[in-house]
Amino acid sequence: MQLPPENLDGYTFLLLGAKCQIRLVDGRNITFDEGAGIIGLPRKNARDRLVKWLKENAKRIFTIVTERKAAEMQTSFHSVTITSAKSKWGSCSYDNKLRYTFRLLYAPKEIIEYVVVHELAHTKHKNHSPRFWAEVAKYVPDWKTKRQWLKTNGILMEIF
Repeated sequence: MQLPPENLDGYTFLLLGAKCQIRLVDGRNITFDEGAGIIGLPRKNARDRLVKWLKENAKRIFTIVTERKAAEMQTSFHSVTITSAKSKWGSCSYDNKLRYTFRLLYAPKEIIEYVVVHELAHTKHKNHSPRFWAEVAKYVPDWKTKRQWLKTNGILMEIF
């Protein structure tokens, strides 16, 4: 994985774990062809517009996953917020406000689900005690592998 150059045309990165390529286009709207893995990105303010688009999609996707997993785990949360954090994939406040960096959108879906389960487990256990990890393991038995994926792919925190 290489960090993006100044000119984003042709840059390839992961989006939900799948390769996605940017094509700079003339026009005003961002388009996404999921089947081809192509983002049509208007040239004007390309980087800023892409980050805004990523954040909007992260909010939508992470909220859906969090709601589904919270129901499965029989827990609740106060809200989902998207950040631009470069050092944390997610966090849970004392009052169960969940925060995810939009950069988690680069990870495969099963990694996103692990981070969501991890943060939701904090709604029950505000620490990383054995009881916390047992809660995570109930829903993501291979959490150690997924946690290692995040550590190994930390370069993704630097994209955009």
